[in-house]
Amino acid sequence: AADFLLSVPRATLAIWGNFSAWQRLTHDELALAAGFLAVLDRERRIPIHHVPQELPEPGSRLRILLALQLTDLLRVSHTDGVAWLSRVPKRELATRDQP
Repeated sequence: AADFLLSVPRATLAIWGNFSAWQRLTHDELALAAGFLAVLDRERRIPIHHVPQELPEPGSRLRILLALQLTDLLRVSHTDGVAWLSRVPKRELATRDQP
């Protein structure tokens, strides 16, 4: 009975998550995202508190990071109390496309 009663609130909350995922990056944001991915390729990983140096505008930063996470190009990991951003390895991306 509890599952049935809570299904409507769960669906309502899921809608907001889906709407936030539905976004398009502008041409400038795409260029910033590509530059950010190039930095991640070069550095291998960067601490999350350094991201504002690479993506200075807060609104664009959030949109770019969300888009990269949704497309599964960005990975967040935690080591010794520090959150790190890194690229998903290309070999993982290649194996996902194969049947």
